[in-house]
Amino acid sequence: MKVIACIEAHQTDVIRKILQHCGLWHPPPPRAPPRGPPTMAARPVRTPSPGYTYEIDPDFLEHTQREQSDQPDLPWEP
Repeated sequence: MKVIACIEAHQTDVIRKILQHCGLWHPPPPRAPPRGPPTMAARPVRTPSPGYTYEIDPDFLEHTQREQSDQPDLPWEP
């Protein structure tokens, strides 16, 4: 065999003509319309399994309480 040509990927018209000549060309299927953005109703709601317990980290609670107490009272806040 001997190389007679080099076809690059961006030469779609050349590729289509060669495949049509060989009887191997099939037009691509039509694309589906784009989906819309997801909605909150479509998302599943995760519920904890029976026997599931949780606890809040005491260090986190202490940090949030300290943050609230360190904030100065602003004159425009009630």
